[in-house]
Formats: sequence, structure tokens, C-alpha cells
Amino acid sequence: MLIFLLAFALNLSAQTISPPITLVTYNLGLAHGFVDLAKERRVEQEKILPKVPADIFCMQEVWSKKDRKAITRAMAKQYPFSIVPKIEKTKANRAPVCKISDLFGKDTGGEPKIVTCFQTKCKGLQGQAFTSCVINDCRASLENLKQSKRQCAQALMAQVGKNPTLAMLQLLSPLKKVDLFTYKGSNGLMLFSKYPFGKQGLTSMRELSTLTRRDFLYAEVDLPGGALFVGCTHPSANLAQSAPYTGPFRDWEEENAQQMKFIDEKISLLAAGKPMAILGDFNFGPSFPEQNIVGEFEKNYWDFVDTRYLDPIVWPQYRACTYCNSNSLNKPTDGNNIIDHILLKNIDQERVLKTSLFMTERVSVERDKRMIETHLSDHFGVMLELQY
Repeated sequence: MLIFLLAFALNLSAQTISPPITLVTYNLGLAHGFVDLAKERRVEQEKILPKVPADIFCMQEVWSKKDRKAITRAMAKQYPFSIVPKIEKTKANRAPVCKISDLFGKDTGGEPKIVTCFQTKCKGLQGQAFTSCVINDCRASLENLKQSKRQCAQALMAQVGKNPTLAMLQLLSPLKKVDLFTYKGSNGLMLFSKYPFGKQGLTSMRELSTLTRRDFLYAEVDLPGGALFVGCTHPSANLAQSAPYTGPFRDWEEENAQQMKFIDEKISLLAAGKPMAILGDFNFGPSFPEQNIVGEFEKNYWDFVDTRYLDPIVWPQYRACTYCNSNSLNKPTDGNNIIDHILLKNIDQERVLKTSLFMTERVSVERDKRMIETHLSDHFGVMLELQY
């Protein structure tokens, strides 16, 4: 009996001496030309992010090769283990991806082709006004193109932010296949750890992606308390007001749902029943009207977490928006959303010690010899402490 009690005490001691593990997800918002001060903010991110007290760190929206190299270099000393995928372009199947007759003129029903519609109904408009015109006045033209020449429609929308003349020349050029995704095919994902990886890799979701390539990174992390299977991802956003949908599904919401279904199936298979955590900007979340938190792809969120995932950032004691109109990089008219999550499976709720936001303070950055106060990203980070 004494031996049994001693063994039990030693086993209990072994369980309690393992230090808590801190998981972190953060969307860096390094979307140059779309989120302000990207170049200037990255300089500060290089200094600050390596100091975040995390054991496992999932990052999103580090799109460019230059930014990925800079952040990787900054993180290397504190985080010796990492997955930083190479940027791989995805090209159209043929060149040219569009013919002049696909874009100009009218169809057999008298409906203007998409570029003709741009020229006649959206002439002189820019920015959001142009996008609204495309969505409202050229929707039928774009839908017709999507149905008849989907790669042409997808490639057309992937030219967003480029010079219109050069973009058109690329679509019609027989000499070079055009890119189908923005950011040269980058998925924007990076995964860092202070603990070594066992099984690790990337699973592509390019066949389920429109406009921007979506993937997920995974690693079996060898923690003191045992293996934890970790995923890092960033599925499709609700772009209904900024980019008409040209993908294989009904709309952006269905694309997000299909990606999340794919992630759950693949990572559950890879984890094989082990404890798991999926981190990222999921572009979905629940609503809490009493706290002025607006849902985003809310059905997708509940469909996913109802498959036995824990999401501590929505628990009443921790609940807070992660993409907020109080953020200096967002508009006052933007909603307050909880779209950044650390989702746990096969882990007891009692092991969650605390969940909190970080990077909520403003920093000073320099632009044109002038100091500007700004948040480090248009998202706040989520930090979870776990007894593991």
C-alpha cells in the first residue's frame, strides 16, 4: 500500500511540475497597399514579436518574401523550430487565360461582357465605389464569365491592386501564364516553436481557394507534458463587399465552410486522437450583441466548434473582440468581431489556465521622418496558457 501511494505521489508530482504552455496566434496585417503602414509596422514587429512569451506562435498575413525573411530572422534566436513555407505560384492552365471575346462586347442575351461592363457602368470610379459598381451593376457579367471561363474570372479578380492596363495585358498575353492568386501565391502563414517538431508539414487548400491561396501548416510538437498536434491556418474571409466571388462554391461563406471541413478531416486524421490545437485567423466567429460583438460567418463557426472544439476566447470571463473598430488601423464603422481563435480538441477544459489578448497597445512608427502612433496590426493577438 505504501509503495502504491508513493508511486501515485511521484506520478502526480511529475504531472504538476510540467510548466504551463503558452500558445499564440497573431495576424500581422502585412498586406502592403491594403493595411496602412505595413512597411513601418514590420520594423517594429521585428523588435517586439520575439519578446512575446509564447512557446508556440502561429502567424498569418506575412505575405511577401521580404517580410517573411525579416520576421523569420528576427524570431530565429528565441524560436529555433519553425515552418516557413516557400512561396509557390499557381499559374493558369493556359496562356492566354482570357480571350478578348471573353472580356469585351456582349453575350448572346445582350448582357455586356465583364470589361465592357466596367467601361460603361463603372467608368471613372475608383476604390470602394468601383467595387460596389462591380458587385451591383456588373454582377451578371461576372457570373456569366465565372460559369463559362472560371479561370479567366479567377485570374481577373487576382489582378486586384495592379495597374488596369498591365493587368489586362497579362490576362490576354499568349506568352506567359498568369497567376491565379494574389501575393504571388503566398499563403501568409508561419509557425514557430521553442520545442522540437516530430511529424510536420503543409496541406494545401489551393483547390478550395479563390483570389488568395489558403493552406494549413501542422506539426506534432514535443512538449514536456507530451505531444501536442498543432495546426496554423487562415481560411477565406468575407469579401462580399470588396471582391465579387468567382470560385467553385456558392459564395465566400461556403468556401470558408468547405475549407474548415477539410481542415477538420485532415488534421484529425493526422493527429490520430492526440490532443490538438488549431490556431489562426479563421474569419469566422459568434455574435454577442450585449457586448457589441458582431458575428462573422457565424453558422460556419458553430458548425465547426460543435464538433467538440473548445474556444476559450469566447468564454464569458475572457471574451473580447480580436478585430475591432477601436483599432487605429480599422474604420470606426467596422464591426467588432472575434475571428482569431485557438481551438482545442481532446483536451480537458480544466487545463485552460487563461486566455487573453495581446498587442492591444499603440506603438510609434516613423514615416517620412514623422512619428505616427498606430497599432502593430489591424488584429489583436490571442494568447492561451495551457497546463499540459
